[in-house]
Amino acid sequence: MVLAGTYGTGVAKYEASGDIWEPMNRGLKGANIKDASTHPTNPEIIYAGGEGLIVKSVDSGRTWQQVWGGYDSIEAMAINPHSPDTIFAVGFESWKSTDGGLSCNQMASQAGFPKHILVFEKNPQFVYVQYASGVGRSIDGGETWSEYGMSTFSIMMPYDLCGGLAMDPKHPYRLYGARYGVGMMKSKNGAYMTLDLGENWTFAGLSKRDVSCLTFSTGYPKALCAGTYSDGRGTGGVFRSTDGGSTWSELNDGLPPQHRDIWRLTSDRAGLGILLAVSFKGRLFAAQDLP
Repeated sequence: MVLAGTYGTGVAKYEASGDIWEPMNRGLKGANIKDASTHPTNPEIIYAGGEGLIVKSVDSGRTWQQVWGGYDSIEAMAINPHSPDTIFAVGFESWKSTDGGLSCNQMASQAGFPKHILVFEKNPQFVYVQYASGVGRSIDGGETWSEYGMSTFSIMMPYDLCGGLAMDPKHPYRLYGARYGVGMMKSKNGAYMTLDLGENWTFAGLSKRDVSCLTFSTGYPKALCAGTYSDGRGTGGVFRSTDGGSTWSELNDGLPPQHRDIWRLTSDRAGLGILLAVSFKGRLFAAQDLP
């Protein structure tokens, strides 16, 4: 089963057995949903965020209840794996709830608009937020923050965009980030890696490519996969590295050139090595990420 957030129609569910999308909107009232996070031990509990709200489902998405509302447009969410009632959300600002979303408090501000958030599974006091000028890191669960640039350019530029964060499941202190942009910043596009929990970043390949998203395959070997953007030229798509970013290979068989601008990339939770890619044109593609 795949759940997808949509603009204007809430959440949709896809079952491969029936090859059909079904609306899962009871309680959503046509909301614009941008991201969702599943409870780490109870897959029936799902949090989803979008324009002006956070909603919660306790029955695998069949029904939803709004648990928070405000002016922000939630772009990404994360759950503390050791304390699942603690959830994080980012949009125009960064938010934290310790009661399952019933109340949300604004975290200390960071530069720029945050777009991605990640909680370090080994020690959830370490929380990372990515925004245009770099990465913000908290070592106290979001109370205070330090900023680290992802390259020698650590200033914010109008079109200097962030492409997500991914933690290496085999090496939990190895964190990857991605960025893309235009103009003078394009030379710094690609994937980046840190071995010291975010303090220092080094280049990890895909030079000058617009890397829009990152994820790790759940298959063997657990490979780093990147979605890229090529502004409709058909030269982007999905790339895979099995050596920590030293080398990359295309993973585009069956992916039409007109859909090789990748917006989101994720992997299955069952360890089957299935990759799911969403194109900027709104199409969903699945691939078996074989070694």
